[in-house]
Amino acid sequence: MNEPAPKAAHPHNAARHPQPQRVSPAEALVWLKAGWGYFIGNPGVWIAISVIFIVMLFVLGLVPLLGWAVVLIGFPVMVAGMVLGCHAQARGEPLRIEHLLPVSRCTLAIWRWWACSICSAGSLPASYR
Repeated sequence: MNEPAPKAAHPHNAARHPQPQRVSPAEALVWLKAGWGYFIGNPGVWIAISVIFIVMLFVLGLVPLLGWAVVLIGFPVMVAGMVLGCHAQARGEPLRIEHLLPVSRCTLAIWRWWACSICSAGSLPASYR
């Protein structure tokens, strides 16, 4: 009576939950080679995405209390955007800086406005010297 119910058969179960496999440590080099191939496919955009990513995390980290909360939420979103960029490259589509923030164009415009306002607010004290 306390036995668990048998798993229901699902046609996509194997695709959703693949079984773990043992691979040699040399497979890490294959993974790095694939990543390098994505980078070489469009190095300028990848460098720009990386710089924007680091600057955004740094600036948000400077905001007391609320900044770190936004970093904790924003970091996974931006990493997911980079994964979407890799996926786009694998499909043969171009990599764009917009892949960093996987949101709609309207929300992206709001992010750009917010970033510009933060940058301009940071330059105000310097102009009063």
